[in-house]
Amino acid sequence: MGKLPLRARLAILVGSVAGRASRLTGRGDGSVIGGVLSLRLEPNLLRLLSADRQVVLVTGTNGKTTTTRLITAALGALGQDVATNAFGANMEAGLVSALSRARRAPFAVLETDEKFIPAVLKTTGARVVTLLNLSRDQMDRAAEIWMVARRWREALAAAPRCQVIANADDPLIVWAASGAPRVTWVAAGQRWHEDSWCCPVCGSHLRRDELGWRCGECSFTRPSARWVLDGSKVSVTIDLASVKTGDEQRDSSLPSGDWFDVAEHPKATFTATKFTKTAEGRFVAHGTLSLRGVSKPLDLPFRLKITGDTATVSGVTSLDRTVFGVGQGEWKSTDQIPAKVSVSVSLKAKRSS
Repeated sequence: MGKLPLRARLAILVGSVAGRASRLTGRGDGSVIGGVLSLRLEPNLLRLLSADRQVVLVTGTNGKTTTTRLITAALGALGQDVATNAFGANMEAGLVSALSRARRAPFAVLETDEKFIPAVLKTTGARVVTLLNLSRDQMDRAAEIWMVARRWREALAAAPRCQVIANADDPLIVWAASGAPRVTWVAAGQRWHEDSWCCPVCGSHLRRDELGWRCGECSFTRPSARWVLDGSKVSVTIDLASVKTGDEQRDSSLPSGDWFDVAEHPKATFTATKFTKTAEGRFVAHGTLSLRGVSKPLDLPFRLKITGDTATVSGVTSLDRTVFGVGQGEWKSTDQIPAKVSVSVSLKAKRSS
């Protein structure tokens, strides 16, 4: 972070002293009172403390604190310093206290009250917003959930650089997140349905079945999830029709019945149930690959390397294509293409400026 103005540094000092006094007198952890006093002295302190950081906001009716701690632990395991409001003080004062305590941390993971998401998103310039669920749990302090969802939708639409991670199983979350330019859908489940029987688009009744939910009158429907969270499982789905190898002739034949049979089996899924660390920066994902209607165990060793602003994931594994029925007709023989093939995974992500 750059050097803060004198007024901001004074505000942080006063807030820190107030917080310490609160703890010493047994009146709480001091997050709220410290933040309140800091903001009295410098109203723009949240914006100043968020500058030059990668900020993640986590919100929803239930699960905010747990999810915030999980994301913080994941970043910490990669050797990153993270500022976070671990005690759940999730309004502006609590966020200021959390950032003040870890001024040099390049990352911040902040649990944020549902009502404050639009203002906090604008002030912090958050790069990631995680939307969990919406229900009428605490309407004494929060607005009606349809109004909350509408405000989220407007705020996310005005934040083109923000990546939204949203629960595809909650219709109100889907409607709110649909206004964002960049969304990753996850299937995190929705046990409580009583607050989401009506379509937020047209007001008609929502229908639910084994495929998810959908409106009976308009086109509003559950989006396909990129990631599926099922207990301790993590799933990644690949659209086989999108596979490109760089060879036009090969690419045109891969969707056919001889190979991936995209008409009958449009997607492949890898579901990891366990991750093992084998060495520094090296891991193995243990799971199941489902391809062409066949599911088989698969271990995927991979390496994770973070250099400056760039994270690189690379891994190689092998599988028997004939077990999955990949290669029919003249390609079923292993004379030209061996049964055992290598599968390489390579991903490079760079922190946006």
